[in-house]
Amino acid sequence: MKKYLLIPLFLMLVILFPTLVSAHTSLLEANPAPNSELVKAPETVTLTFSGTLDSSLYEIKLYQDEGKEVVFDEATKIEDNQQTIYRELTDLDSGDYSLSYKVIGADGHVIEDTYSFSLRVDEQAALKEEDSEASEIVNESVPEKENKDNKNEAISKEKEREEKLNNESELDEATENHIDVPAYLIRALYYFSLLTISGLVFWSFFTNISKSSTEKVYRKSSMYLKVMLLISVVISGYLQSNSLLTDMTSITTLLVETTIGRAWMSLIGLSILSFFILHRSTFIDAIWIVLLLFTEAISGHANAMKPVILNISLDIIHLGAAAIWISGIVILLLFWKSNEVFIKSFIPIFSTYALISMITLAISGSVMTVFFLPDITLLWSSLWGQVLLLKIVVFIIIALIGYFMRKAYKKTNQKAQQHLLKGDILLILVILLVVSVLTHVSPLP
Repeated sequence: MKKYLLIPLFLMLVILFPTLVSAHTSLLEANPAPNSELVKAPETVTLTFSGTLDSSLYEIKLYQDEGKEVVFDEATKIEDNQQTIYRELTDLDSGDYSLSYKVIGADGHVIEDTYSFSLRVDEQAALKEEDSEASEIVNESVPEKENKDNKNEAISKEKEREEKLNNESELDEATENHIDVPAYLIRALYYFSLLTISGLVFWSFFTNISKSSTEKVYRKSSMYLKVMLLISVVISGYLQSNSLLTDMTSITTLLVETTIGRAWMSLIGLSILSFFILHRSTFIDAIWIVLLLFTEAISGHANAMKPVILNISLDIIHLGAAAIWISGIVILLLFWKSNEVFIKSFIPIFSTYALISMITLAISGSVMTVFFLPDITLLWSSLWGQVLLLKIVVFIIIALIGYFMRKAYKKTNQKAQQHLLKGDILLILVILLVVSVLTHVSPLP
């Protein structure tokens, strides 16, 4: 019976392996450029990105000033290097245009934006015609009043255009600085449930938590975490990709052919499988943990930075160490008052593993930061670096609390241990919120 439980896990592995691609994604070059004023109609729209794009789902759309979408003869295409998308244009009339694009980066994140440019073909032709007429009729002059009116009209139009561009720039800046609190909270809940359920299953390998007097609370807690994981996976995945769910074709393409879609469906599948296969076999439980952490690793920044395999491996180790540490704290909180006998036997084991986990987190996190940030100054000049510094500060405080907890345990000071434990839990929640921001902010400016 147990060997049949491996089949769905094997299928998950088959689904996930095609998503191992490389590079991080941000817009490098655009033609037409944002806020540019063209005097000749462009033949194509070309957008080049800094890293590899998902080759299954991408689009460029162009809108006239009044909001009417420009109809293209050809669909959006992607070049062989999977870094440039382009769309051929028909003849454009003079006017202001808004260009919007959506792509998916190698790390599974959706990159979308809108910018404006203007085309002044007719005005340029008119100016040339006026120059030509002026050279042929030297003695003929334009009435002063008419010339002044034309100049005022041109100045007025230019002011309107500049005002529009400034408003759009302010709107883009406000959107960029907008903090989607519900999305970050859902993401934090996702990380808490993913790491805690993984860690609880891990602790069942080395303790009697699933077989002794703690079994009932352990099983109940596991069930809550499974439900929490499934709900948070569904909601966070939807929030991350809802802008791509425009029609049935795009939904099918997203779920079947893209990195973000495969990872999302795999996480949902693993979450559902957890209700049926966990706590039956140590071997199967271990495979489920590895697949869960692997799926999370390939859907994040680790899958977007070279060397990809090394970064994914480091991220799995990083997640595993965090799972052991966080779940250990949760176990202490669950049984601190209700099962003193178990806590006395668990603390020495946890103390050792927690120390190893903290060291592992520090080393793996430091190495990944070196790969993620090409310039060390980005650690304090970029948003990602600043959030990471906050995470490091919180991590150091947690490490100090762990040190004082060890001292309190040796002195059998249970009251001090309990206060420190509550502080640890609070800081864990803070660090999970920080992580939810880190995973949604690009390491590169």
